[in-house]
Amino acid sequence: MKTVADILRSVPVWLNPSHRLETALLLMRAYDLEGLPVLDGDRLAGMVLWRCVLGADETATVSEVMDAQVSAIGANLTLREAAEVMLRDRREVLPVLDESGALLGVLSDGDLLAELRLSVDPITGLSWSDALREWAIDQLQAGREITLLFLDIDDFGAFNKLHGHVLGDLVLRRVAETVRSLVDPTREVVCRYGGDEFCIASLRDATEASVFGGQIVEAIHRIQMPEIQNQQILVTLGMRGGKRTREREHVHYVAMLNNLINLASRDCMEAKSRKRVPVTAEEKSNAAVYAETLPSGNGPEPEKGSAPRGDSINSAAELSTALGYVRLKEVRVVRVERTVNVRVQLEERNNPIRIVHGEPLADGHLGTLAGGTARITYCSDITRTASEEEVPLLVAEATADALRRLMPHGHRVHVTEVLEQYTAEERKLVTVVGQVITASGARAFAGTVFAGTDAAAAPALALLDGLRAGI
Repeated sequence: MKTVADILRSVPVWLNPSHRLETALLLMRAYDLEGLPVLDGDRLAGMVLWRCVLGADETATVSEVMDAQVSAIGANLTLREAAEVMLRDRREVLPVLDESGALLGVLSDGDLLAELRLSVDPITGLSWSDALREWAIDQLQAGREITLLFLDIDDFGAFNKLHGHVLGDLVLRRVAETVRSLVDPTREVVCRYGGDEFCIASLRDATEASVFGGQIVEAIHRIQMPEIQNQQILVTLGMRGGKRTREREHVHYVAMLNNLINLASRDCMEAKSRKRVPVTAEEKSNAAVYAETLPSGNGPEPEKGSAPRGDSINSAAELSTALGYVRLKEVRVVRVERTVNVRVQLEERNNPIRIVHGEPLADGHLGTLAGGTARITYCSDITRTASEEEVPLLVAEATADALRRLMPHGHRVHVTEVLEQYTAEERKLVTVVGQVITASGARAFAGTVFAGTDAAAAPALALLDGLRAGI
């Protein structure tokens, strides 16, 4: 990232406290300077600024009008950090000192503005990608791992055609404001990448960044815009990075960053394309035929809608307790050409909350079933066009859907992403990231399990693990 040293103007002249203001005026005009440093020997004593000398007696000495409460900065500050010092201390010119306190030059607000305005999008007020690139390369060179999150507004071209570019620019500003309100300036940089695309470089690891990305997407989806009859703004998220397991050697950091941005962008485009690919009638029919062949498992299978809602669960603590009595019974995955059918069965056993409230079991009455165990079965089927890589996400979504009748009214589980990683011992880790949505807000969760012999079940187990720990 560009620093003060990169644009510093060296000062060919300076003043001492005994000089007259007439001399100061002549020097500032001759060298087109907004202010001059005042040195008492080798020590910085203050600054003389235009606002100090205009209208003053030119025969007065510099010591009479100089600003002795001067804010000096180092040359290693970034331009944005220097701008923050200027705003905080209300100074239009700052002297720049080296580590020993010797004067290096001066930095004016005009010098800063000329540089900073080149990197700022006038519509959103966000930096363009050059600022993000500089920051990200600095982090990589310092040995830190970064994650790139890429956001694309859905159907923005059609929106502009329908509503016009004035409202389109308003949407861009609202999205930018929402993202800016959520980023942590100590850990990430956000930019407008171009068109309807935004990019965030973050020091969060992959799991934390996925939760963070889900929070951003949900916040954008909640934007209210009466100017467009509250039409919902939807975005698609792509992500890469945050997964390094060993130190890199002989790395070209610019190439690495370009690759991360490209992968995050492609991930975003692929996610967007998945939203648009329709399932044909033939594929739905074939998948339905295969779904009918799936075994129902042991015990009674509830009819649709027969399992109770979570009406008796009235708090996060009770919901967490209820989840402790839920176990994964079965995960089945059937593929027919491009169509995948996923079936997840969960079983709730001996939940004391339901027994206390006298709620019915799956077969419509309280009591015991096979083996003396009171239980309720929750089942979900999802049929969708999907690649092999997308199946873990479908399993997690089906698990979330099976849980919805356990959840109180107004509650739901939203799955943001499923990540698959390998340890140094080549053991497969599956992480499910998502949110529990309630009327009062959203709470993020993340659950991780090792994939066992039944790899298809890992996303369901990770989701349950994350919910139990995160509620």
